[in-house]
Amino acid sequence: MSDLSSIAWVFVCQKGVLEREACLLAASLRSVLGDDANLTAAIPLNRPPRNSKDGELKHGGPSAETMDFLHALNVNCVTLTNPLIESSSPVRHSCLLMNKAYALQINRDAPIVVFLDSDQICYCDFDISNVSVPFVARRAFYPGAKATEGIWQRAYDLCKTTMPRQRIVARSRDADDPVIVCPPYFNSGFISVHRPWIDELIDNYIGCFQTISQHELLGRDRYFEEQMALAIAVMQTGVPYEIDNHRIDMSFFHYYSISRLAAFEKHRRRVIDLATQYPMLKELLLADGQWRNLLNDKIKVRSR
Repeated sequence: MSDLSSIAWVFVCQKGVLEREACLLAASLRSVLGDDANLTAAIPLNRPPRNSKDGELKHGGPSAETMDFLHALNVNCVTLTNPLIESSSPVRHSCLLMNKAYALQINRDAPIVVFLDSDQICYCDFDISNVSVPFVARRAFYPGAKATEGIWQRAYDLCKTTMPRQRIVARSRDADDPVIVCPPYFNSGFISVHRPWIDELIDNYIGCFQTISQHELLGRDRYFEEQMALAIAVMQTGVPYEIDNHRIDMSFFHYYSISRLAAFEKHRRRVIDLATQYPMLKELLLADGQWRNLLNDKIKVRSR
């Protein structure tokens, strides 16, 4: 594990918004990490349950143009099936988020697998020592801590796992909001796992998610079911872990929305540079109004 070729970088690419995000992420990874980086696009192809409404499940194969670009970047494109979606009625967004659990299982040979949410860009060299611990992820944000406040003990009991003594502190950007203290809790947008731990961790991840979902612990905040499940699964598995934001954020910017990306001049310029470096990417982005405005400098940037 002495170099970056030890890592398989995995992200989801599916019909719709994630197509362009995944292509931008792939281009940024290839540009920074070089030709030897092992990049994999996990393509979900689930069919909606029989009783789901039209449009409820926004899955499907990416466009031919997207696939051509990924292949031009030498990205491995592998289809993914999420059984939780097949059995869910009605389909819930939290089940869609579990695509990342199944994506982590795709690369069977890599010593380290890193799953990345598609709405990120790589803009700086990555040091492999950042993922030397068997499990590494960012700290969960304040909204997730608030949504799960007061129900951790119940969740751990239902998952038949002892809640750890360790605690982390979550702070809001609003100074008037109270500080929240909770067990170790991870943002699942960046998940690094070493090969010996993956299968057991993913089995526990899926099992904890099903338990939390079945008991409806989070009510209207079901978006955070998979993050809570991941936190408990890490403890259930016993994998040594590290919560790190600083070193990950030194290399990866998680922008969440095009408007937020546009508000950071350095990262917006990174997108424009990548579009210049990869003309096929530029064509894909220009097909969308928001990305077209970003490339043409038509989005007003807030001063910082």
